[in-house]
Amino acid sequence: MAQIPALAAAVFLFCCACTGRGGNEPEAAFFSGTFTVGEGGSALFTDCISRIDMQVDTGGRYEELRRTYGEIAAEEGSEVRIEFYGSVTGDVDYSAGPPYYDMAAINGAVRQMRIDSLLKAEPAAGCLTDYLLPGLYRSNSGHGLKVLKIYPRYTFAVEEIGSGGQTTVSAGRWYRTSLLTVALEDKDTGKVSTFQIVPEKESLSRNDGHGPEVYTREWL
Repeated sequence: MAQIPALAAAVFLFCCACTGRGGNEPEAAFFSGTFTVGEGGSALFTDCISRIDMQVDTGGRYEELRRTYGEIAAEEGSEVRIEFYGSVTGDVDYSAGPPYYDMAAINGAVRQMRIDSLLKAEPAAGCLTDYLLPGLYRSNSGHGLKVLKIYPRYTFAVEEIGSGGQTTVSAGRWYRTSLLTVALEDKDTGKVSTFQIVPEKESLSRNDGHGPEVYTREWL
């Protein structure tokens, strides 16, 4: 898998999506991807969003996952599709700026995925494409235009263009709290906004009680 050389040595997480903060324990977030057991019993998880391969931590629900794999996999080495709550160890390196500052947190060569709660496992290869979020989204309101860029490695940036033409930019990490719910966490303020994923409308609809807001996907 291609890596940016300068950062490869360096993503819910995690990110993004799930990295510990200030040395605290990592927080669990929703993941989906494929799991396989290779030669020598090595267990590998491939994240559907970032396409990064990670070794699986032997703690948490690992033994349950291995038993399930043995029951449903066609043969040793074949893929199964899984959904779970889990976490990636490591702190986020913000020095590179989006969309790359999560590389230190999600790097298949040095990080491991911990399975905290196994939700689903099925004998199927590959990823479902209905809920793959990365892309460019726009939201128009009476206050101006917002452009949301969601990057595959669990970072995002928002450019807000006010009615008077003034522009503000914010960035942070994103992670899923369920299959159809995404959280955006501002890296400067720590504020978290949650949105419902609406696949049939290719949109994100705010659902955290802070007022209506809908981002619609743009295909370039």
